Amino acid sequence: MAKKGIQTNGSNTGDQNSYFNPADFTIPTGTPTVPQNPVPDIPTQIPSASPAPQPTDYPAQGGGSAANAESVEGNSGGKYDGLPELYITLLGGTSSGKSSFMAGFVQSLVRQTKTINTQQGGTLRLSMKLIEFRSSDSLMTISGSDSAQAVVDAARLGQIIESLSFYWDKQTMRFPEGTTGNSKSYTFVVRVNGTPVATLTVMDYMGGYIDSPDQHKDEMRELGVSCALSHGVIIMADAEKIVGSMIGGEIQTEKAHFDLNAAQINQLMFTISENAKHPVTTVFAITKSDLPAVRAKTNFCANNFQHAAKLLADIIYNGAFDDLSCRKDWWHAIVPVSAVGQNKVDVHNNFLQNAIIRQENIDTTVLFCIYSQLSLLIAQQEETLRQTKRRRYELRALFTTRRDRLARKEAHILAQKQLDELRHLQNVLSARISDFQSVMPLVYMYGIGGIGRVEKGPQS
Repeated sequence: MAKKGIQTNGSNTGDQNSYFNPADFTIPTGTPTVPQNPVPDIPTQIPSASPAPQPTDYPAQGGGSAANAESVEGNSGGKYDGLPELYITLLGGTSSGKSSFMAGFVQSLVRQTKTINTQQGGTLRLSMKLIEFRSSDSLMTISGSDSAQAVVDAARLGQIIESLSFYWDKQTMRFPEGTTGNSKSYTFVVRVNGTPVATLTVMDYMGGYIDSPDQHKDEMRELGVSCALSHGVIIMADAEKIVGSMIGGEIQTEKAHFDLNAAQINQLMFTISENAKHPVTTVFAITKSDLPAVRAKTNFCANNFQHAAKLLADIIYNGAFDDLSCRKDWWHAIVPVSAVGQNKVDVHNNFLQNAIIRQENIDTTVLFCIYSQLSLLIAQQEETLRQTKRRRYELRALFTTRRDRLARKEAHILAQKQLDELRHLQNVLSARISDFQSVMPLVYMYGIGGIGRVEKGPQS
């Protein structure tokens, strides 16, 4: 097997991509539909037989109940049942940046509404509301059951949103607590222009599984299966550890492999690619890209972290990229991210006085995962629409109340509106391809070709 290299793919002028016409682009269709229950015994819905347990109390911090009210929507009463479901898994060892990534995600897409400009001069509004939380000291997978119980109470979900956020304590801003003793999953309803169109579950597994695979052999096997069921996997590539394994401009390969859990991640990607029944979008997020120690390595950061991307793709996670590049319809990318922005912390990673937090590229990373799977969501919603239409047709000759007929009509109208909004989101993001290209030093999108300044070459 010939070794693949990173190749330069032309240049761009302004917002125009010289080798891509957005008007000609459509996301590939025919993606296999994910079964509603891929593996038995793992509930993806709130258990109805038993009441929600009392979760760990999260302290109310900073924002207050008014801020929480806009970020949660508990006790949904099943009104989001039937929406297309997306699953994204966060992978990384202890202190790799998963919790800070979640903080940036909450900051940009949950506490705030993401406004995306359209080519016609309009805007599209994307927002997410937390509707369910699960926590367990055992491994959770997106299908199968364990000790985790669902939290759906709006007040407690508001506290959880606060626990995921940066907050102030006696005038000192602090990072959110890391995922230590358990794994967590967060389910959000995704809204486009105020209309619920899908649910998104983000799974944050304990970093200890990755750090100590020999002590968690069963969990690592289950983790591989779980990731294969996910639609997106975001791997935390700790920039601080990368530059710590460099002497001068040269990386010490063995140290980098150990510090960044390369053996575990490469093996997981092999397991995922062997078991997945649908394309899994994979993003390597270069976390802590804002740290002074990282920024001091000017060559490492130059040209939007292109050198860092080459190290990850060709040396550190080359096994993972071998698997990814063998599957042309699997989207993948490398992107530098920061939960706080540049020049906000000192050399000890403490916040500077009066620092204003502004995440970088975390929202784009999540949007990339969503965008790559929109064809699947649209196909699922089209099937839902067909079912509602067939139901109305089958029952039209039966004696039913006017209320029943109106309810079925309203369900059909809502399903059509949700489908229209999904298509609208797809069209808008298709025209904003350059937004991904501009921040990702390496990106491969099936059906688009040479997007990004560098791209992993095809398997030879």
